[in-house]
Formats: sequence, C-alpha cells, structure tokens
Amino acid sequence: MKQDMSFFDEPQNSVSILTGRLAIDTTEVNQATGFSLGITVRGIINLITNYIIIFTFSWPMGLASLTTLVIFILVGFLQLTLTNLFVLKSLEHQGRSLKTAIEAIDNVYTIISLGIEKRLLQKYKDQLKPAYHYDIQGAIIQSLLFSLAQSCATFVLSGGMIIGAYAYTSPGTVYYADISDIFKAIGAMLYAGWLFKELIRSLPDTQSAQIAASRILALLEEKPSINIPNQGVDIATKFQEDYAKLALDDIHFSYSSRPGVVVLPGLSLTVKPGKTLGIVGPSGSGKSTILSLAERFYDPDPDSGTIEFNNININIFEISSLRRQMSLVPQDPVLFDMSISDNIRYGALFRNDITEDEVIEVAKVANIHEFIMSLPHGYQTMVGSRGTQLSGGEKQ
Repeated sequence: MKQDMSFFDEPQNSVSILTGRLAIDTTEVNQATGFSLGITVRGIINLITNYIIIFTFSWPMGLASLTTLVIFILVGFLQLTLTNLFVLKSLEHQGRSLKTAIEAIDNVYTIISLGIEKRLLQKYKDQLKPAYHYDIQGAIIQSLLFSLAQSCATFVLSGGMIIGAYAYTSPGTVYYADISDIFKAIGAMLYAGWLFKELIRSLPDTQSAQIAASRILALLEEKPSINIPNQGVDIATKFQEDYAKLALDDIHFSYSSRPGVVVLPGLSLTVKPGKTLGIVGPSGSGKSTILSLAERFYDPDPDSGTIEFNNININIFEISSLRRQMSLVPQDPVLFDMSISDNIRYGALFRNDITEDEVIEVAKVANIHEFIMSLPHGYQTMVGSRGTQLSGGEKQ
C-alpha cells in the first residue's frame, strides 16, 4: 500500500498478480516455517546426536558414515540449484494465469454477457501449460537426486558394516571395537540414514519457502520515492485559505510503463482561486494525468517545471496533508463493501469524530441526500462489493 502509483503500473506488479503472490507466497512460507520447520530442526539435532554416538563406539564407522553427510550436502546443493530455475519459471507463468483468473472473476458479468467463457478458460489453460512442464522437469530432477541420496545412504551403511566387521576382527589395533559397540554404532547409522531421507524429502518445501520469502522481502524492501509519510511540511502551516491557486509551469510527463509516449509535452496552465476550469481533449490527451500530478500520484519528468499551490512547490508538502486538501471523483469510483454512511466517512479518515449530521450535510452538498433517503435503509444501505448495488452515476 505504501508504493507509488508507478509501481502498480508495471505488468509484474498489477493488483491481480500481487494478490496472487501474497496468497501463494505466504502459504509457502507458512508451510515451511510451522510444523515442518520443527521437524527439520529436530532431525538435524538428532542427526548430530547419532554421529556423536557412532564416533563414540567406533570412530572408523563414524568416518565411513560421514560420507553420507557429504553426499547429502552435495545432493541438497544440486537440488536447490537446479530446481530453483524451474520453480522460478513456473511461478512466473502461474502468476500470469492467476491474473487471468482474478480478472475473469472480477468481471464475470461482462464475460457472461459477451459469451467468452470458453475462450477465457482456454487462455487460462494455455498460460498454465508452461508452468506444468517446468514443474514436471523439476519433479524429475528432484526424484533422481532423492533416489541417488537414498541409494548412497544404503551403500554407505553397507560399507559401515564391512568396516565394523573388520574392526571386530582386529583386536589389539586402534580400529578394534567389541560386538556390542559395533551393533550400537550400526543402530545409530540406521537411524541417521532414515534422518537423511527425511531431511532430503523436506528440501522441496524448504526451497519453495525460500523463494517465496525472498519475493516477499523484495516487495517489502521496495522503497517509494513519493509516498513517504511524515516527510515534508504540513500544508496547513503554509496557508489557511479555503481556495488556492493551482499553477503548472512547463510540465513534461511520460508514464514509466510507456516511456516512449509523451503524455504532456510542456503543459502550462493556471487555475485561479474560486474558479472552475474545464479541460477538453481526446482520450489519452492527459486530462486525468493533470489531476494525478496535482495529487502527486506521479511526479513530472526530471527536466520539467513545477506544480505550485499559491506559488509554493507542492513537492515540499507532506504527501497525506497535500492530498487531504483535494477531492477527486473518478470516472469509475470504487466503493467499499459497507454502508453508504461509512463510505462517505472514508473521505475524512484523518478525523475520528465525524458525526452523522456532518455525513448528511456532505450528502446534501453533493445533491445525493434525497436519493439516499429513498433507499430502504437510508444511510445504512450496504453498497455491495465495489459498490455493485449502485449505478455508475449513483456511485459518483
């Protein structure tokens, strides 16, 4: 939520993809950091304990069993390195398919009205196919490496028994161990071999959690350049007028997602206090962009002039105090799934003492009080998800 609007303009950071990533990545981390993490830690501690037992009763068998540890480390490294490539590519394609699914569900009425359900379903399947193939390839590599580790553990155990037999038949040497010590060491080796298999089996979950955690941390560490709270001057300390002059001087602007398209090629305009300005132009000419720049959803290009309120550069103002001075009614406003009264209160979240009389007064100023009162529950009428219970004009 703290990111700049330009962050969400990037295809990999669309709302649907971010929603899917947060749902999937947090689940992956949770699976590997809950009960599974406890099992892994317990396995490692037990493994160390078993090696101590083996070396205590027969150090030659302990050296032989160390080979299993080396093999385990090599297999784990190979598994994490090789399958990591397939997991990342699979997650990339899963994100695309998830975006299609979320957008289809959000716009289900439009999809049904156009009769394109089968087309979207086929698009979803086509986007999942590459992820399926990458998952299959990763699973094959994991299976081969897991089989290799299990086989090697068995071979090392066999070698340990041979060394134990040699130690028992070598009295008077440093290798010697009596039969009871050898059987104790063999028991510890058997248990250590089982622990190796369990730890290797948990590697895929650990790997997925590691990738998911890195993606979450990268998202959290992304630093905004505009939406920095508590930085700058409170606009209320600079002027107390009810109206302010808005001036744009030689503003150049291109969206970061489309750097080659110049939206504003050097715009200059002034809106005097208390006056109304109508901006007319074709679609894509920059009408909405002007308001976005005034609210600092975006900043102009570095070689631009300035945007000022009452001859003061808006860049010096604390971002939330600046935006509180403006009201924006977009073409397609999105309401929250709550009452009309609560949605109106959202326009002044910096206050916690808004009365119902103030809500009614605001509705009267917006010429919507009579309409609200005509509804069965008045101001307590629920508007539905995204305000679907109201028409476009009623939402505005």
